[in-house]
Amino acid sequence: MRQPPARLASGTRNSISGAHTRAQRFDLFWQEHGKQWAIEVKYSDAPRLTPSMKAALTDLDLAHLWVLYPGDRSYALGEKVTALPIQNVTDSWSYPLTA
Repeated sequence: MRQPPARLASGTRNSISGAHTRAQRFDLFWQEHGKQWAIEVKYSDAPRLTPSMKAALTDLDLAHLWVLYPGDRSYALGEKVTALPIQNVTDSWSYPLTA
């Protein structure tokens, strides 16, 4: 498990904020250990997997996409896509590099 967001700002990773493809624009995109990761922030109570998210998973070959939202439970939106309550993300938030 790794710790991303707080360290992204320090320049310890190759990060690109606001990366996008023709299909999707992400709020946060970064690369680590040859893999690409993304975070999208949604304001809905129950985010869903959109066609543009599916296309971006393929276009960018994402290892994982997290959809942060104001809810209270984590759940899978699809393969390599997780809805994650924003309150679960702290300075020590961890994610698996083997995804």
